[in-house]
Amino acid sequence: MRIGALARAVGTTTRTLRYYEQEGLLTSARTAAGYRDYAPATVRRVRNVRELLALGFTIADVREFRPWLDQELPPTFVAGPGCAAAMRVAEERLALIRQRLDTLTQLHDSLMAPRPSGAGPHGLTGRGRRSGPATSAAVSATAARAGAGSRGGGRGRPSTPARRAVAARGR
Repeated sequence: MRIGALARAVGTTTRTLRYYEQEGLLTSARTAAGYRDYAPATVRRVRNVRELLALGFTIADVREFRPWLDQELPPTFVAGPGCAAAMRVAEERLALIRQRLDTLTQLHDSLMAPRPSGAGPHGLTGRGRRSGPATSAAVSATAARAGAGSRGGGRGRPSTPARRAVAARGR
């Protein structure tokens, strides 16, 4: 099977397939004319590589799974003979996913936290005043760091004397 036919069969590009080959995930024979010629089983291998990448594994991680790329991937990974390195990679990836989940959960909880009456989605009321314990200086400092202000010339310059003072202290 030539590279174009393989790319169509798995829904990717020929450039991606060449990259996988360069990274040692695929092998191909060459025709007399020098074209890449892939075995039909390569379709499963490429699908498995793409699935592992979509799950969050890196190319380096996927290399550890090379012995199993030509077979159906199991619904869950279990330790077996000869797969200690692959299991280590899977555990490391799982730890990173757990960290991301914790971070996203914290972000979700902070965004969903009850706000004082009249506060908008960012805790602001009316004309950019923050309700609650935050002070207007903190809001000004945040705006100055972000380069906010319609009269600041659009170049990150603070637009009011108070913001200029806060920005000057931050330098």
